[in-house]
Amino acid sequence: ARDAAFFERGMVQLLGNLRIIPDTVIIVFGVLPLVWFLFTTYPRLKAEKIADGESVWDRLGIKL
Repeated sequence: ARDAAFFERGMVQLLGNLRIIPDTVIIVFGVLPLVWFLFTTYPRLKAEKIADGESVWDRLGIKL
C-alpha cells in the first residue's frame, strides 16, 4: 500500500488533473452523441406487425 503522502506529491496531482482532458473528450464526442441519437430515434421506432397465424419463431429463425 502507498503512503498517503504519495498522492499529495505534485507530479501525482498533475497527472490526476490531466486525466480530465481525455475524460471530457470521451464524454463530449462519445456519450453525448449517443444519448442524442437514442432520444431522437426512439420515438420513431415502429413495431413490426405479426400476421395472424404467423410464427414468431420462424421470423426469428429459431427451430423448435
